[in-house]
Amino acid sequence: MEVPDDDSEGRFSKLNWNGEVREWEILGFSYEIDEKPPTAAGSQVTIVPFRVHLGRKYHFYVWKTMVPNFMIAIFAFLT
Repeated sequence: MEVPDDDSEGRFSKLNWNGEVREWEILGFSYEIDEKPPTAAGSQVTIVPFRVHLGRKYHFYVWKTMVPNFMIAIFAFLT
């Protein structure tokens, strides 16, 4: 099986999303590997917690929520 050599390879799996969210900023990622000792039955468990560190872009909420609410309040008092 040949892999096509064009830029569209893998684009369908992204579902037309570039991974960017306007109101959040990705600060980083972290993970750790926690291997548990084998149980009496012989099963082994490995836990890998994966964390995404985010920061909220407050400018988004000022313009999208606070300014419209302020304008509604002003218009309510003027009428």
